[in-house]
Amino acid sequence: MKVKIVYTQDKWGYSVETMYFDGKEKKVVHDLSETPEDAVIGRDLVDCHDLYLYMEKGYQLALAGETLELEYIDGEDDADSGTTQT
Repeated sequence: MKVKIVYTQDKWGYSVETMYFDGKEKKVVHDLSETPEDAVIGRDLVDCHDLYLYMEKGYQLALAGETLELEYIDGEDDADSGTTQT
């Protein structure tokens, strides 16, 4: 399994991180200062259930003999679009 995390900034300059599992978007984490009422655990914030599911997935993959590849891309390095293409 390949886990890729891409760091970018939104149009207001706030940090955004997007996590992909094998190329499929799984989770987006972003600033909630514009809508602090959305900063609720389990709604827009990662909760322990999310962490449990990620750990369980990793454990099942390890039992099946899968390897884990991690990649972090800092989109700030691409001044034109704010993202990095891979």
